[in-house]
Amino acid sequence: MDEIDYTAVWNEMCFHVKKNHDVSEANFQKTVEHLFGLIGWSQYKGEVVPKNALPVGSSSNVFPDITIKDNGRAILVVELKKPSIEVTRQNVTQLKSYMRLEKLDFGVLFGESLQLYYDSEEGDELTKVSDIPFVNDLDEGAELIKLLSKNGYIFEDLQKYCINILTAAKNFKKAQEYLELLCSEEGSQIVRDILEEKLSSIFPKEIISQIIDVVRISVSKKEDISTPSQSSISSRIDSNKRLSELADNQKLDKPEAIKLCTDNGINILNKKSTFASLNSNGKTYWANPNKNLLNDDWWILLSDHKRKNIHIFMVPASSISESQMKFRNNGLIEMDIMYDDKSFEDLKSKIKFSTWLLKTVSY
Repeated sequence: MDEIDYTAVWNEMCFHVKKNHDVSEANFQKTVEHLFGLIGWSQYKGEVVPKNALPVGSSSNVFPDITIKDNGRAILVVELKKPSIEVTRQNVTQLKSYMRLEKLDFGVLFGESLQLYYDSEEGDELTKVSDIPFVNDLDEGAELIKLLSKNGYIFEDLQKYCINILTAAKNFKKAQEYLELLCSEEGSQIVRDILEEKLSSIFPKEIISQIIDVVRISVSKKEDISTPSQSSISSRIDSNKRLSELADNQKLDKPEAIKLCTDNGINILNKKSTFASLNSNGKTYWANPNKNLLNDDWWILLSDHKRKNIHIFMVPASSISESQMKFRNNGLIEMDIMYDDKSFEDLKSKIKFSTWLLKTVSY
């Protein structure tokens, strides 16, 4: 038997979906039944079953749009939404009810994209594993329809596919969190601590602090992390929406914050300022400034990337004494300013920085 070219099959599916973009729901149902025939499932043999009755209680039934059966046993339910209409939460809820009535792990939402859902039983909601647009030559599309095909369907393989994608998504989220941490003021301090530890094995301890105090350390991204499952899709379809979403969540760095202040008529001296972004935990602004700043007019910039604001403080020289502050072992000030607190209280020193709030600007 010749090996099936699933990329070609996927492309034909894309053709039929686009061709039937604005047809009636009844006609779209017939189209999708035909598409499952393309991947080997036969309506004649009772494998593609439209409107299969599922009993609910003792006197009523519900009817999934399509049920795929293998040797008389349901293995997949399909909820349809014609491509011209956006899929809603109600469609997912409907699919979940069908899957659980049939006690199935997998379900498909078929509309403007091909969405695979997995019922992992870890929570009340289904988990969306894949959301693949009907665009020609997508490897993700060819891979998924192979797993859903008559010749390719093996429960364990489809389950492994789901678990691998969900694991990759979790790792991607963690990588984003760690990247944000590393590129924050807190991350710069982590690098500083590592450098200090490394230097202790090279230089005399009595001069390490002198070296550290005059070294400027910052960490920035070369590029954003690509979502593993979307990498090839992004190379074929318009990515403006995805890039816009990334920009919406992007944090400002210190030079950008200082420029924003300058644009709003506030001149910040970079060497006499402390910058902190809202931490990844979303609860505090964390910073480790040098104690020498207490002796000068001290600018503090707190960047709230959630609300797209920068809070600008100017603490006049000697307004705060060293005895009021808490210090790390390396001699740097330890600050942890509360988020969503009008007083901007530092959890370490209990000082309320709202006294010196000069202005809040948006970006």
